Parts: sequence; C-alpha cells; structure tokens
Amino acid sequence: MNESIGSVERVLVAGLPMPKGAYVHATVHRGIVYCSGQLGIDPVSGEMAAGVAAQTRRAIQNLEIVLSGVGSDLKQVLRAMVYLRDPSAFAEMDATFAEMFGDHRPARTTLPGIGFRVGVEVEIDVTAALEVSG
Repeated sequence: MNESIGSVERVLVAGLPMPKGAYVHATVHRGIVYCSGQLGIDPVSGEMAAGVAAQTRRAIQNLEIVLSGVGSDLKQVLRAMVYLRDPSAFAEMDATFAEMFGDHRPARTTLPGIGFRVGVEVEIDVTAALEVSG
C-alpha cells in the first residue's frame, strides 16, 4: 500500500515484512528516496543474521529491496547512516559495507554505542536519488 499526499509518497515495498511501528519502508519526495533503517533480518525466514558482517550485508540487501521497489539502486545512494552497537566492530562493518557498495562511496556517518534490542548489532538507513544509473 503506497500513499501519496501532495508530492510526498509513502512506500511499503513487497518482499519485506510490513513495519510493526508507525513508519513505512521509504518516503519519496522530489526525486529523493528516504529509506527507513533496516536490520540484518532475513525477510523470508524472519531470522536475524549472526554477527556484524552478516547483519551489515543483510541490512544492505534489505535496503536494495526497498530501493528497487521505488526504482532506485545502491549506486544512487547519496548518504548512509550506520548505527553500530559495538564501536570495536567498526572495521568489520566497514569492510562489509565497502564490499556491498563496490566502487560507489556514498557520504556516511557511523554512530557507535547504540543500545539495540538483544541480537541487533547494526541498523542502516540511506538517502538516495530516485533515478537508476544507466
């Protein structure tokens, strides 16, 4: 179910579980996609990936699903925000982030020391351009 109010579109993307809170997977406004934070949860099994690298990879894969659902992709990511439980896991997260984004390097902020629920090590949100690079 997508909802448009004026030039703002609120998007729920097929392939991901419906949000359990008062938010949507993404909001699109004037060619910019604002994605809600994604965790390292497999959208099919509902299982949390084990470890920082696996959770980083799965969170980015979930963001790919959101971006694809609105007509964008990882190469259009302008900015990423990474919330990381353990500051000592930065290098592991960063290596996986670089692997997933390839040569593309969006602006990024990493906020360490976040107190998530048990088992959550990483959450990532992104802001992207709507147009897919060709």
